[in-house]
Amino acid sequence: MHNRECQYVDVACVNGCEQVVMRRNMDNHVANQCLQRLISCKHCNIIVKQVEMKDHYQECDQYPIDCTYKCGMIVQRCRMEDHIGRQGMCPKSLLDCDFKDNGCQFQGYRHDLCKHVENNIGCILV
Repeated sequence: MHNRECQYVDVACVNGCEQVVMRRNMDNHVANQCLQRLISCKHCNIIVKQVEMKDHYQECDQYPIDCTYKCGMIVQRCRMEDHIGRQGMCPKSLLDCDFKDNGCQFQGYRHDLCKHVENNIGCILV
């Protein structure tokens, strides 16, 4: 009977993580150490088991990742297309000339595209 209430008896974790802790330490284990405890993703606030957080980060839309083109920027996964796209900020994005539909075959990095348009705008508009 005493063992059912004794705070110094080792018991299995109530979350099923297979850890055995003293009953008196169970609350702390469940709140701070248990791999089966539910925690909030610090990027998107979705609730995930601690043990599954690493996998969640691989798919989390809000997770910060290095730019696909290695420009040095860190961008949220869901904003990467905006970062590297035509209206984005990535200096290493390869872009077609604005006048591709008019026959211009230039393709280059963002800063080269700006120079290309500046240097050729007179010829294109004539």
